[in-house]
Amino acid sequence: MLSIGSQPVVRDAVAGVTSRDPSCRLLPAILNGDILMLLRALNKAVTEAEAKLAALDKSQGIIEFDLDGNILTANANFLAILVYTLADIQGAHHSRFVEVAHRDSAEYADFWAKLRHGEYQSGRYKRVASDGREIWIRASYNPVRDRSGKPCKVVTFATDFFLGSAPAQPLAGEALEQAGCVAIEVAKSLGL
Repeated sequence: MLSIGSQPVVRDAVAGVTSRDPSCRLLPAILNGDILMLLRALNKAVTEAEAKLAALDKSQGIIEFDLDGNILTANANFLAILVYTLADIQGAHHSRFVEVAHRDSAEYADFWAKLRHGEYQSGRYKRVASDGREIWIRASYNPVRDRSGKPCKVVTFATDFFLGSAPAQPLAGEALEQAGCVAIEVAKSLGL
């Protein structure tokens, strides 16, 4: 049954309509058919989506921004790596995680302009923790679109964290991505 928190939405809505509105005598019969099956499928999809989000939350650093780069929220993994609390950063700008020279660069301005226009960004990024340490992350910055298709915020998923100067070897996520690309090329060459 579709619910919000512990409150079953469909059952309460049906009970309210059928008990108060005599013109809805057929509603329980309809709900026993296709609509009930649809609601069950919707509930299953919502449950699955919540489980996927919970899995991501456990394994990755996640932070959300508005389109101007202001921080909306961040998960515990992200906060722990960069040594912040949510109260420290909520409402602040993303630029607090980058060096001043990079913050003032055309490259950084272009990065946020592309995100505002809905362009996905992915790569290895140098960030600065609250204690001044350099942290390298492998991350994807993903514009989220509203129902009309317009970008409305950005969600970042950071998978690899490396302390200090830039790693000489590819990060684990980057190595897996490269291996996947090689596998695809091999499969294409074999006609698979």
